[in-house]
Amino acid sequence: MKETAVNRYLSRYGKFFEDEALPYVRNALRDTDDVYENELYQLNLKDPMLMTAASLAGGVFGIDRFLLGEVGMGILKLCTGGLFGFLTVADWIRIRSKAKQKNYDTFMNAVAVFNGGSYTPDRSYRRVRASVDPFAEDADTVCPYCGARVGTLDRYCESCGKKIK
Repeated sequence: MKETAVNRYLSRYGKFFEDEALPYVRNALRDTDDVYENELYQLNLKDPMLMTAASLAGGVFGIDRFLLGEVGMGILKLCTGGLFGFLTVADWIRIRSKAKQKNYDTFMNAVAVFNGGSYTPDRSYRRVRASVDPFAEDADTVCPYCGARVGTLDRYCESCGKKIK
């Protein structure tokens, strides 16, 4: 896809993915043909904030897990009152990251199908984050906007010019 289409997609759906996954999403978008742009906008991505609201409102009944497509856990929470409240409270804390992981898997699977391949969830972007020592002055990290390597002390990406958190 063209860079303008990639930026448009990420400005609309970037909040649906974990920050560490954004460079991978950006690269996958760049490698996808322009023909599939409309299909990417029609993916069933879950809004993490709405999932949090659903978990708070109906987590005891498993509504959050049903919305994520985890029917077995939804039934378990429904029958046991959120596993007697323990699983409900745990989901209040974790539901945003679970929704973002589900969105990443849905997105990468669609891109793989568009490109004639297959996708196996591996969370490789989490390994990249864990391997970087944020306190080391010479350690490199990844720009969340363009995926370029930047130093941990850098405030702006040299590649795209955007401010790094």
